Amino acid sequence: MSILDQIKLTKMREVSKLNKNQLEYDRKNFVKSSKNKQRFEDSLKNSGNRRYTLITEIKKASPSKGIIREDFNPCELARSYERGGASCLSVLTDTTYFKGSNDYIAQIKKIVSLPILRKDFIIDPLQVIESKNLGADCILIIVGMNSIEDNKKIEYMALDIGLECILEVHSLEELEATKHFSSNIIGINNRDLNTFVTDIETTIKLLPRVPKNKTIISESGLSKKSDLVRLANLGVSSFLVGESLMKQQDVEKATRSLLD
Repeated sequence: MSILDQIKLTKMREVSKLNKNQLEYDRKNFVKSSKNKQRFEDSLKNSGNRRYTLITEIKKASPSKGIIREDFNPCELARSYERGGASCLSVLTDTTYFKGSNDYIAQIKKIVSLPILRKDFIIDPLQVIESKNLGADCILIIVGMNSIEDNKKIEYMALDIGLECILEVHSLEELEATKHFSSNIIGINNRDLNTFVTDIETTIKLLPRVPKNKTIISESGLSKKSDLVRLANLGVSSFLVGESLMKQQDVEKATRSLLD
């Protein structure tokens, strides 16, 4: 069984424990008040004089690397990222595999103004409502994790309650499947979630096949500014960077160095 299969089983157990009646009630209130602001995508597009924008990630651990940062303070990290010039934040909320917490989003929302992606493994529309409750602006739809029909239900719920979606792909087949969705942000994950091996050539291979009207993010395995510049020259406008920044003593300085 792959790591991704294990994670999906864990998420199925987590979903079974969610309060469905309460979440359905919350959904009705969200629909009444939801406004499609596209705050996350707009922030990615607002690069100013810079060639690209950054989504910086708050991640304590991963299945492949174990603990990434011992002195882990999500709020301080969020402040450092914002001061360093990040456009958006990605916050890991998975507890079992990434040592994250649902509480982080609300805590971070109180101290920074950046839009937040809830980085988790979404397999059910109930998790989408939960994400809105937590204060997320955007969710991740891992195209290869669920069937097209299940992912369409997830996307419909998100758009219905005012959340944006990143459609994450790792293969040409998954990229082709995005034509069934209306979300505009395509995330090319350089990490194979079945093996957790990373290769930025994944972005280079898939980039020419992404429709020109899409906002493109390259994710994972990006540790050097030269990697970002290389991909920006090919047309990538945004990058999600986590692990390499988490390992830096001065996160603000490291973030700025990727942008300046």
